[in-house]
Amino acid sequence: MLLTAIYFIFSDKICILLYFNGETFTFSLKTAHFIRCSLKKPRPFTPLHLFFLFFRHMICLIHPMNQNIPYLVAVVDRQMVSHVEIWRGLCGAADRGEWPHAIEELNRLHRHLDARSCLGMICWVWKGFEFPEAFPVINLSNARGPLPECGNLLNDDVEVGRIAAKHLLRNGYSEYLTIGIHGQHFSTERIQGFSETVRNQKIVYRSIGLPALKDWAPDNRWNPQAYMDAMAECLAPYLESLQPDAGIFAIDHPIAQHVEHCLYRYFPERVHTTGLLAGDLPVAYRWLPGARRSISCVQTANAAKGRAAMEWFIQPETQRGPVTDLCRFFPPEGVIAKASTAGPACGHPVLALGIRWAWQRIQSGFPPSVEEFAACLNMSSRSLNRLFREELNESARTFLLNLRMERAAQILRAHPERSIQQVAAESGFTNQGAFSGAFRNWSGRQPRDYRREVQSVDRPDAYSGKPTRMR
Repeated sequence: MLLTAIYFIFSDKICILLYFNGETFTFSLKTAHFIRCSLKKPRPFTPLHLFFLFFRHMICLIHPMNQNIPYLVAVVDRQMVSHVEIWRGLCGAADRGEWPHAIEELNRLHRHLDARSCLGMICWVWKGFEFPEAFPVINLSNARGPLPECGNLLNDDVEVGRIAAKHLLRNGYSEYLTIGIHGQHFSTERIQGFSETVRNQKIVYRSIGLPALKDWAPDNRWNPQAYMDAMAECLAPYLESLQPDAGIFAIDHPIAQHVEHCLYRYFPERVHTTGLLAGDLPVAYRWLPGARRSISCVQTANAAKGRAAMEWFIQPETQRGPVTDLCRFFPPEGVIAKASTAGPACGHPVLALGIRWAWQRIQSGFPPSVEEFAACLNMSSRSLNRLFREELNESARTFLLNLRMERAAQILRAHPERSIQQVAAESGFTNQGAFSGAFRNWSGRQPRDYRREVQSVDRPDAYSGKPTRMR
């Protein structure tokens, strides 16, 4: 255990900086709050935490004025990537707008908020939520759609479905299946967008719905193994009826985990031939241990939602109007393609395994040669090329080059700060001119022109410390 304390004066506040078990905390004598400076998960409760709480209570007794310090509440679950991105967008806007008050980050609403001090709340409004009358609430959850009692900053879920359909259609799967959740507004809209796009191509698809998590644990008993096994058993008849090279759109990342678990348990021969795309960003937790492939997902505009929420609170009250007038929908930024939808659809188990291995190597910055690809599958280069011609009607070399161009396009979209030379190096090219020529042949545009057209929204870095963050 390592504990150090440093006393210092900063911005007319006397503070204590504590370093404990690799985590950094500050304690303000003016605000009487502990501020967690790192983004890691909390440590288990220790006697030192009890000392912190006692010390904070004593300071509050000494400074009664601290009971009315204004603050903004943001309910953030750091187990979800989308929540973390919203938090970073929110804090970046607060930093640029010089927000003068504290932002309290809560992983759940576990206490009553002081109506005299709370300036507002940014959260995912859940069923049964009691809307306070004393301060405004901005809802970021699409589970129930726009709510009239608060402001709403939501994903454009119809467009999420459309982008997902375009991505799977481009890969050319033999048939398509969407898997949603009963009673969830965002699930209905994403399936609607997917079905509109697929029907325009005159392609038949199927859609099924799964019960929500609460339907499996009505008495709050939670058994991850039993839950995942039950969902896999529910999905098995539908997945069994699909072609080996089917494309599946799972409404969110937890549903994608159910599909993945079902494939590994009942149809291991289809793990690498089935295309699986999630409609949202990953969750940090896995209900079951074990290594799994990376799942492709739609990149929703979470940082933009966080920025918009903070910008609304920064406005003077005379200019921003009632919070109930705030209603915006944010289109997704694109698809993060990973191993589960790597390259064109392929129903050959061995070749599909090799395709996803090649894609993982390319994403890691080490694109394989045709010879390395063939060695991975224990065959000669001639046999590999013959297999590619039979299954995909192209050579292995052309296929690998297309994957490298796809990776370059991803980098150009997501990292506007990187130079063209850096993008070329990450795509496996030693010569920038050769890369530009290959990219022009692949996309019809020079890399700079492509980036200018599809450049993604700038995402600010994590909050730099102003205003005060409280845990």
